[in-house]
Amino acid sequence: MVQELKFSRSIDVAVLNSMDGSMFYIFGRISSEKLSEETHYSSYLVCKRSPKHSYLNTSFSVRCRFVDNEGRVVGVSEGKEFRVPVCRDDGWLEVEIGTFFNAGGNHNNVESCVSSLSLRLGQSLIVRGIEFRPS
Repeated sequence: MVQELKFSRSIDVAVLNSMDGSMFYIFGRISSEKLSEETHYSSYLVCKRSPKHSYLNTSFSVRCRFVDNEGRVVGVSEGKEFRVPVCRDDGWLEVEIGTFFNAGGNHNNVESCVSSLSLRLGQSLIVRGIEFRPS
């Protein structure tokens, strides 16, 4: 079950609740035109644990890829190794999804996704979204 709530005055978040072992899919996309050329970037899942749970015990698959205007995949970065969430200064956790290089001039979209995210029964995850930033 996905529930939306206002986490603060300026941030809308989604709360993922696992009542029946459901799987979740989180997707983010940005046009490469909005990114600086000749720059390496990383994408991150930004989330928090439910206040009821002191740890995040979940597994998921990650993927970061370039997609052209016709929907064809033109480059892929998939994560297969174990990734530990890092606590940021603002209290949110982040998990790196993937990295890519924006050479510029191609006008493609960059897509990052978290799939097959499964939470333990009764566990919740507060999701802020997917961030793209220079690495």
